[in-house]
Amino acid sequence: EAVARLAGPAGAPDVNAFAIALMAGSATVDVLRVRFMTVAGKAERSEALRAGALNLAGDVGTAVVALLALILVEAGFQKADAVGALVVAAVVAFAAFRLGGRSVDVLMDRAPRARVEAIEAAATAASGVTEMRRVRVRGSERRLFADVTVAAGRTTSLERAHDIASSVEREIERAVPGADVVVHVEPTSETTELV
Repeated sequence: EAVARLAGPAGAPDVNAFAIALMAGSATVDVLRVRFMTVAGKAERSEALRAGALNLAGDVGTAVVALLALILVEAGFQKADAVGALVVAAVVAFAAFRLGGRSVDVLMDRAPRARVEAIEAAATAASGVTEMRRVRVRGSERRLFADVTVAAGRTTSLERAHDIASSVEREIERAVPGADVVVHVEPTSETTELV
């Protein structure tokens, strides 16, 4: 519709002070709602609250664009409303893309990459670990589950392997507090020791 109006004869909406005041008031209320939901989402580590805040932030952006478009129409720029509609469409599409990506990450149990790297580094640095073999992490920012496999010397006793696993767990707890970690200790292969 906006493209058709830009290409065709100029037609602008009727703008009055009440419409501008209403848009400004609505945007102000939405800014406060975004702020409260963002703070609550961080405090609770809730993806639902963060998604709601992102949705409202998109509403604020579209309200501001619509407000500016109405002001420009009032100032004489007749096609400002159509241009504003195109900007709003782009903002909504961008917000939907971001929200969709974040939601897919949560649904797929995809862990944040920085946390995975921190777990790998912590496991590698743990006392007694000769090789970092595999890290599988799932969960969300609020709760991570890690399955870590490390290697120790082939002649390591069962008691020493237990100590190494405990050391890995402690290092990961320091790097990523609250992660639920299961550690497997395997012997190094003859090839690994020869290398």
